[in-house]
Amino acid sequence: MRLFTIGYEKRDIEDFLKTLKDNNIEILIDIRAVPYSRNKDYTKKNLEKRLLEVGIEYLPAKELGSPEDLRKKVKSDRDYGYFFDKYKEFLEGKKEYLGELIDIARKKIICLLCYEGDFNRCHRSSVARQIAETGDLEILHL
Repeated sequence: MRLFTIGYEKRDIEDFLKTLKDNNIEILIDIRAVPYSRNKDYTKKNLEKRLLEVGIEYLPAKELGSPEDLRKKVKSDRDYGYFFDKYKEFLEGKKEYLGELIDIARKKIICLLCYEGDFNRCHRSSVARQIAETGDLEILHL
């Protein structure tokens, strides 16, 4: 089974939606701690509406968003090693949420959403690895 991830950085909403549809995504799981954006197309309310128009379910999971202190620190010092070490510790307390996502991924084609275009610089990489390892899923980045 597959687990998809996507970042919307510098993406046109139409291209974004087409990419999801082309990959048969059934549920987009928004793992942003704060599901708002300077780009109005990607605010929770607008994104959910657009996804429903194309037949994709929207599931907010802000509980898996990276904590504000970690976001601020990595933004200022670019120490991604520290960020990912601390975020991994954070995820240890989120096993219930991760378990729910694994259950969903076994039944539907899901995609984790966050802002960063580069999967390697985004917390969704950690979430995806946790889910993939536990749920025996292959990770694909869109």
